[in-house]
Amino acid sequence: RRHGPNDPGQIARVVFGWRMQEPEAALYEEPFRYAKKHVYPTRRRNRRESYRVYGWRHVEPRQGTWKPLNGLSRFIATHRLFVWRDSRLCPDHQLIVIARDEDTTFGILHSRFHERHDHSGFRYHRLGIC
Repeated sequence: RRHGPNDPGQIARVVFGWRMQEPEAALYEEPFRYAKKHVYPTRRRNRRESYRVYGWRHVEPRQGTWKPLNGLSRFIATHRLFVWRDSRLCPDHQLIVIARDEDTTFGILHSRFHERHDHSGFRYHRLGIC
């Protein structure tokens, strides 16, 4: 069953990072076995070389996203609503990630001022994290 990015459902991702080589990833026996059985067969037929060669890796992890999240216990994510996410989770391509873990930023994003600004039609997102 697939879940949306803000649904805390029963989905789990196997993430070996973007530098781990196959012999090292294979030391994580159960996750690696799952990736080899369920993910790798499809990846071997993919036209993108990185998907074929590194079939056990989580697609193309966004290094630029992981670095700012390092050291945070949580981060703010949004697809439609702003929510806290545990920093041990791997954000996917559907989320906009804000690498902040303090309540002030979260409060501002939920304020009436920000809500009015957001609904005014002005759509500016500062890129640099995702």
